[in-house]
Amino acid sequence: MKRWSTVLVAAAILVPAAVDAQRPSNNMHTRSAETYLSQADREVVITDKNQYLTKALEAAFAGIEASPDNPRSWFQAGQAYLGMKDWAGADSAFTRAEQIYPDYAEEIDPLRQAAWIDAYNAGVTALQANNVEEAISTLSVANMLYDKRPEAMVTLGSLHVQQGDLARAETIFQQALSVLRGPERANRSEQELVTWAEDEITVSMRLANILVEQENFAAAEKVYSDLLASQPGNAMARANLAIVMSRAGKTEEAAAAYRELLALDDLAEGTLFNIGIGLFRAQDFGRAATAFGRVIALNPVSHESLYNLGQSLFAQSGTLEAEKDGATPARSQEITAELIRLNESLRTTAGTLLELDPTNRNAMMMLAQSQRSLAELGAGDADALRRDALATLEAHAAMPVEISNISVIPGQGIVQIVGRVTNLKAAPGSPITIRFSAIDREGNELAGEDITIIAPAVDESGNFQATISVTDEAAGWKYVVRS
Repeated sequence: MKRWSTVLVAAAILVPAAVDAQRPSNNMHTRSAETYLSQADREVVITDKNQYLTKALEAAFAGIEASPDNPRSWFQAGQAYLGMKDWAGADSAFTRAEQIYPDYAEEIDPLRQAAWIDAYNAGVTALQANNVEEAISTLSVANMLYDKRPEAMVTLGSLHVQQGDLARAETIFQQALSVLRGPERANRSEQELVTWAEDEITVSMRLANILVEQENFAAAEKVYSDLLASQPGNAMARANLAIVMSRAGKTEEAAAAYRELLALDDLAEGTLFNIGIGLFRAQDFGRAATAFGRVIALNPVSHESLYNLGQSLFAQSGTLEAEKDGATPARSQEITAELIRLNESLRTTAGTLLELDPTNRNAMMMLAQSQRSLAELGAGDADALRRDALATLEAHAAMPVEISNISVIPGQGIVQIVGRVTNLKAAPGSPITIRFSAIDREGNELAGEDITIIAPAVDESGNFQATISVTDEAAGWKYVVRS
């Protein structure tokens, strides 16, 4: 989930109650400061308001100089700083007022939250203007002013990641999680609780990514374990925990977690794909094939899932063929039936993959292998299957170019496709035109682009890039070599 907490926050703060008569008594300086603060509240013109705020601050400083332990003067200094939007000054003055007179906390807390809203919104505005340094500075002040709301922390931590300052990002994300799981959660509305739960996921994922990048797998495991303790039904967190365990070398533990996840019905494409990868690494090829098959049921044009399903089916067939050599006649018969099923599935999968990626040599080899195996297993017309296998191998040998290393980079209104072209048989210097298409789940083209590449020397390669403008979300891609 990629979400920035950059929505402007609306103020809903009560005006603090008047100072209790039992607090330290007024003096000439506090009375002057109060008069100036009251006048500043009534002014509409900003320059006039600032003049009175400046006088209020001067009176508060005079009171502090005359009586440094009078919390009222410190409190008034904080109010004046707030009016001037000097949030760092306000934080310092309010902190000192609370140190001297802790009961001020109840009165200062809503003022801090009001200032936090102003500072946070200013940080968001700076971010929207692409002024990242100002955004970081202002959001840092907002976080210093009031540490009972997570929004500034979520955005600030993400900005630190963007800037490459992972140490600060880690610290701020840890702070955000302590708020998101802390006592303030009980005071949130139902709508706010939904947002806080989403923020908890976002922060946990980003924090875990930082820790994994540093190969601190134990700490990353704890992040996901804590998230699951807070949100037990979060399948994505459970899958990512298994990924981290796998990275840490806990292959069997990870595989057990993947198998448990695979029993769940309502899993997203990305979660299922990660489960498939984890199970394949654990050499549980049958369940890996099940996971990738479920992805394809959701998105029939998922190229990577089709490819990995083919690899899982191929690996599973190899395991069964090895077992068949020493099997009893009854078991051998069972294995033959299973091999026929696997190779029929492999033939279908490889054929579908080649409709999207027609020069994929591995897909061609999978298709030829399935055709040849089905002929040897007696599944249908053996001669026809052998001819199909031969035709597949001949098509492979006749390919003029191979397209490989394809990566798809989605963007706002565009899809970027980058990859590599290897010249197999085309005349060096001749033009090669490739039609790349962004497609929907049924394989229909949403938009496409023709790119022309000058063929390099035989067996040499060159990079390419296609940028396709799309109005609808693409589910996959395909291409056709035209010349």
